[in-house]
Amino acid sequence: MQLTITNLDRKTTDGNVVEVYWLATQTVDGITSTINDTDRFNADSSAASFTAYADLTEAIVKGWITTKHPSIQESLTGLHNSQVNLLSQGMPWETYVEVP
Repeated sequence: MQLTITNLDRKTTDGNVVEVYWLATQTVDGITSTINDTDRFNADSSAASFTAYADLTEAIVKGWITTKHPSIQESLTGLHNSQVNLLSQGMPWETYVEVP
């Protein structure tokens, strides 16, 4: 699975990130499954655990997403399985071949 942070919205008054845009992708057997989502956050900029915007790293923000959505991998696997089950190959005038 690849998790990509595609954008952030933040308050200019205190640097508080209020929205994270992200994309999760996984390719298995040539089939790519994608989740494109957005999450809202409302951190307290006065809290000791607050990380200032300038100090954020991609790893920190990815951690927010994986903490909020611990089953991203399972969701991508489910999407993959639903796509595989919908595909088959063949022509009606020839032997039917099912894609495993």
